[in-house]
Amino acid sequence: MLLAVMTSAGAQNASNAEKFFDRLLTDFAVVSGTKCNGVTLLSPSVNLGYKLLPRMSLFLHTETLYGHYEEQKSYARTQVYGCGVGYTLWKADVLALEVRGTVAAGLSSEWKNVIYDAALMMKLGRGKIHMNVGVGFRHISSRTAGIDNYNGASFILGFGV
Repeated sequence: MLLAVMTSAGAQNASNAEKFFDRLLTDFAVVSGTKCNGVTLLSPSVNLGYKLLPRMSLFLHTETLYGHYEEQKSYARTQVYGCGVGYTLWKADVLALEVRGTVAAGLSSEWKNVIYDAALMMKLGRGKIHMNVGVGFRHISSRTAGIDNYNGASFILGFGV
């Protein structure tokens, strides 16, 4: 009897660990933005998250933000760290629509800023690996003299696990 109880407890712990790892999320993407105040944006990004509820997730966010200044023919670069939340609006067999919000801060001395993102993401695929396509709005509040704030549409392409 004791052996049966121990075996079922071990199976339950393995099942809980499996559920934990099934809830982990990883997204890799490239985000591009429209031109605003003579600046065009491009940034590779990574999100590491956890699905709290079947439809809601929280994630840590990092990206390397490149701003191309057309008039000066130069680039500004900053490493950005932040967090976000996602909510699945609708899910079918191979398609899911998710709304995401992210807040992050650029910490380099070259371009200090705070980024606010809101996006509608479409996840395509079956199984663990899926493709992400999204469109959103990005506001960058610049904290560096000579670099204006940014407001523009953002376009996201990537994949998730």
